[in-house]
This record gives sequence, C-alpha cells and structure tokens, in this order.
Amino acid sequence: MKTMKAQAALAVLLAVVAAGCSSGDEDPGQAIFHPRGVEALHPSEAAAGELLVGGKVYVPVYSNIYSGGPTATTELSATVSIRNADAERPLVLVAVTYYDSLGNRIEDYLDEVVELDPMATVEFVIERPDTRGGSGANFIVEWGSTTPIAEPVMEAVMLGRFGGVGLSFVSQGRPIRMVGPSRLEP
Repeated sequence: MKTMKAQAALAVLLAVVAAGCSSGDEDPGQAIFHPRGVEALHPSEAAAGELLVGGKVYVPVYSNIYSGGPTATTELSATVSIRNADAERPLVLVAVTYYDSLGNRIEDYLDEVVELDPMATVEFVIERPDTRGGSGANFIVEWGSTTPIAEPVMEAVMLGRFGGVGLSFVSQGRPIRMVGPSRLEP
C-alpha cells in the first residue's frame, strides 16, 4: 500500500517537472492544465451572485527571480494549484486571473463560472519561457459555494535552474481581507 502511494506521489511530481521542462512551443498566453484536473471542472449552474459563501485568494507567483543583480534573472515555471478541500460539495470558481508585477491583467483563465469536483484539484501552468508576470506576478482566484463548504487550498510551486542547480519553492495563497483604520488606545 505504501509503495503504491509513493509511486503515485512520484508520478505527480514527475508530471509537474515535465510541465516545467516542456519544449516551449505552446502559446505563452494559453493555460496548461493537468488533464485530470480538467476532467474535474464542469460548468456551474449557479451564477456568481447566487453564492452563499466565497472569497478571493491572492497567490504569489514568480515567473523569474533576481539572481545576482537588477538585470540578472533566472526564469521559473510556475504551477498554480487550486484544491477543493471539501469531500462532499463542489467548489465554484468564478474567476482565475493572472497579473504582472505592475498590477496589469495578463490573462483571464475562465470563460465561465465552473465547479471543481469534491476533493479535486485543477492546476494552471506558466511555463519557464513566459516571463510576462515578472518577479511580482500573482493570481487572484475568486471562489464560492451555494452551501457551507470547506475552505479551498491554493498555492503555487515554482521550478527552475540556476547554473547546474535545480530550484523549487512553494508560495501559499492568502485570503484577501479588507482592513480599515483601528483606534489605538493611549
């Protein structure tokens, strides 16, 4: 049983690495999905205005990082992973939008409101040659549900090379919460 789990984990890791090491022939503006994730997405019957709960998540993404000075950069591939943590209810995805370091919208990845099956994951891949986002790129994911639901998990995994050394790191998505002034007591 443990061997099967280890083999499955290795297969997923190899798929992520292979996505980051592709030939680069794809259109840089085209989202690349893990095939199983696409199978878990379905058009939603609920409109964005009908959702009972929801939120927006900011996911930091690095399409390149500085590696020695202001002009020396290392290109990275990034996989943005959106995971439905609820075992019973679908997660509604209203929008998945990619922004660059200056806050300019690069890409809207959904044409319609979709549902992600319970416990399913969908991934969006930014390939290594696509550096439109820069070192301060990010995704904003708007999600919801028509019923109470477990909060989804969102993160980005970056992969690259610096010389002969492989680089990899993860950035966690953070819920966007509005803050306002507070009164400080003397």
